[in-house]
Amino acid sequence: MSNSEENKIHPFAPAAECLYVSTSLDVWDCDDFFPGITKIRDLQIQGAWYRQIEPVYYAWLRKRTAQTIEKLKTAQNGEKTIESLKARFNDIHKWTMANVPEKYLIEAVKKMSDTDIKNYELPGTGEGDKVELLAWAFSVSPDPFHDQ
Repeated sequence: MSNSEENKIHPFAPAAECLYVSTSLDVWDCDDFFPGITKIRDLQIQGAWYRQIEPVYYAWLRKRTAQTIEKLKTAQNGEKTIESLKARFNDIHKWTMANVPEKYLIEAVKKMSDTDIKNYELPGTGEGDKVELLAWAFSVSPDPFHDQ
């Protein structure tokens, strides 16, 4: 990943090797800390579970975001939350469209039914590779084992 500021878009770099997303649409660019971590499906980072973006998880996030936005339309003062959700999902969508073949995304979205949404295995549950990243990994200190 290039360190140039042109490639940095908050909160992650679109040129990242992979992107992990929580169910609340928080993102973690794996290149920031651990290049090559792309074989891990789910990560727990500071207590929250994240899953690496792949077509089925993208489809689930997309449909859940749309459902949440529909519910918020009738809520008092829901407009601000709706705009925040749209902005967060749009960043994830841009990265996904640039890094995952579109035909797989379209297929996954078409196949994702309401039942699939309800029964989807959330990050950190079920089978599959899971890793908990220790708090020191997010320290601003360049060497987490020695005080500066």
